[in-house]
Amino acid sequence: MEFIENFFATIFGNSPTLATFFIAATPVLEIKAAIPFGTSDKLWGARSLDLLPALGISIISSVMVTAIMLALLVPVFNLLKKIKPLRRTINWLETKFTIRAQKLCKDHQELCPEPRHTSKPCWPLLIPLFIFAALPVPLTGVYTASAIAVFLRLPYLHSLTTITLGTITSGSIIAGITYLFGANSLYVFHGFLLLTLVSLTAYILFSFFKRKQFPTQSKKV
Repeated sequence: MEFIENFFATIFGNSPTLATFFIAATPVLEIKAAIPFGTSDKLWGARSLDLLPALGISIISSVMVTAIMLALLVPVFNLLKKIKPLRRTINWLETKFTIRAQKLCKDHQELCPEPRHTSKPCWPLLIPLFIFAALPVPLTGVYTASAIAVFLRLPYLHSLTTITLGTITSGSIIAGITYLFGANSLYVFHGFLLLTLVSLTAYILFSFFKRKQFPTQSKKV
């Protein structure tokens, strides 16, 4: 863990402000790791950020990521698919997000019929989007929520507003937890990294065994 802390501190020039901003913009880590990292007295000493500045910097960073992803995710994916070594990974990501989006559409098809490019908010789809952004747990956050919004083809402003509100909620929860830990706020960062590692490992294993089962089921049919 100390290696990770020193790595982030070094590459950002020992600036807690820069570290907080860029960690909040980093996939998987996001605002959930940025706030406890930037406010750690143990890591930064007298230069550590107060909770409110750390929360504000993290929210600004997350909203910038959201705004860019909502606008450019599809063009970037189309560009990356032209690069042969990346094509399989991008197709896999598209499939994952499309499945999630289709499931939400199917559950709320009567309430939110096509087309969704309207000025009227579709709350049954925006509420799950808010939850994806607001839950301060691994594998959720602005990247997941933005990708789902794109593949749901939700209006840009509705998506941006919803994910921003979710980000503020998530950041406030993390700020509260960090406050409770006081001078030991770095433990929140460590705990989130550990939980993320466990979650990713479990997800990879689950996907692997699930994939292994499909051929067997196909043969039985």
